[in-house]
Amino acid sequence: EADDATVDARENAEKCRDYYDGRQLSTQELAQLKKRKQAPVVINRLKPKIDGLAGMERQNRTTCRAYPRTPQHDKDASAATEAVRFVLQDNFYNQLRSVAWDHLTIEGSGGVEVVVKPQGKDFRIELNAVPWDRLLYDPFSRQKDFADARFIGQVIWLDYDIALERFPEGEDVLETMMEGSSTYDDRPRWIDSERKRVKVVELYYLEGGDWYYACFTRGGFLKKPKVSPYKNEDGETEHPYEYASLFIDREGNRYGSVLQYLDVQDEINKRRSKALHLMSVRQVMGERGAVEDVNKARAELARPDGYVEVTPGMVFEVLKTGDMAAAQFNLLTEAKQEIDAVGYNAANSGKEQKSMSGIALENRRLAGQTEIAPMFDVLKHLDIRVYRKIWNRIKQYWKAEKWIRVTDDPSNVRFVGLNVPAGTMNPATGQLLPQNNVAELDVDIILDDAPDVVTMQQEEFVALSEMVKSGIPVPP
Repeated sequence: EADDATVDARENAEKCRDYYDGRQLSTQELAQLKKRKQAPVVINRLKPKIDGLAGMERQNRTTCRAYPRTPQHDKDASAATEAVRFVLQDNFYNQLRSVAWDHLTIEGSGGVEVVVKPQGKDFRIELNAVPWDRLLYDPFSRQKDFADARFIGQVIWLDYDIALERFPEGEDVLETMMEGSSTYDDRPRWIDSERKRVKVVELYYLEGGDWYYACFTRGGFLKKPKVSPYKNEDGETEHPYEYASLFIDREGNRYGSVLQYLDVQDEINKRRSKALHLMSVRQVMGERGAVEDVNKARAELARPDGYVEVTPGMVFEVLKTGDMAAAQFNLLTEAKQEIDAVGYNAANSGKEQKSMSGIALENRRLAGQTEIAPMFDVLKHLDIRVYRKIWNRIKQYWKAEKWIRVTDDPSNVRFVGLNVPAGTMNPATGQLLPQNNVAELDVDIILDDAPDVVTMQQEEFVALSEMVKSGIPVPP
């Protein structure tokens, strides 16, 4: 159902990715240009715009900050902040976030998976980016964060031997599928017989107020349905995915920033190609018999130093087509101005006229950011949901005593202890630590985002520096 209901959205997403990569001419268009002996011309004006958005995402990265709801939980909030930041840094979340943003701006959807994997006697919280073409979701969902989806999951293509290793309890199902693969010729999307790969679906679905997990392929279940092991801050079951989409049309199709540029980009390519064609060919009017060989005359006219002999007294005239080429160039200029005026533009990048004043440049930059602010709001919301899901996993699975090193500075080694016995001494400072029982830090933590810095000490130093600059007196 999810595959069939999202065909149009996935086709648009593939087209947007092709346009970003410069593959903007269809097979028929390329064949027609080749027939005319005309070079295919693509002026990719949308890629710099998307690259600009990617650069803005990297320049405005944030990280987690936990705030206490009551004054007595101030130290607990600090411990929670360091714990979540440890997980983010351990999984290189900045890179995963950039991957998700790339899919959001081009294909329209992307997300992150927050799961828990056993690691010795403890558990490791693992974050994974989920590309747009691996997302599986309720096609009737209409919210950008998929909060109204009745089922959500991901599609994984696995080599047969890896699938057997990962799902040993589903060996019979996998063997039956591969041996009888001809049975499924009408649905080839489940099996890649050339490389012996199988499509596996990991699905979480809502039933009776609880989220259930199931893993299956077309042949049957690889893991039987069971209640999701993950719980939110209220103790209710939840799924491990945080997905997002930039835009949704009234039919539920999800799309990104590239889609709005496709028609203008097509016009730019076609106007430029048409103008070049008009400049490289000549139209001729002549009476029958004005030249001995019409084809030879055409070949000569196509050459920059062509020479044509005509019969005296007969009409033979090269028509002027400069006005047609000029008209195409005018339309080309207008199309370029149109695509440059929307989305990420010169005002955002600072590539404006040098004659403009600094105040005017800043006003143009702020006006340009206003247009793209809703897109970054989607990304910020995704960040906060990932932070909260990480904190839920920490409270649920980190039961043993755990020490987190929060800075790599050898001269200022600092540790935060979680689930440590009361009266435990910090090995770095020699001071007694609060118990910091993670499971008990329930409703006293509110997660928000903050500028991405190495440690909270650096964050506090930046705040104090700004206070000094503004003239606020600081006690010695």
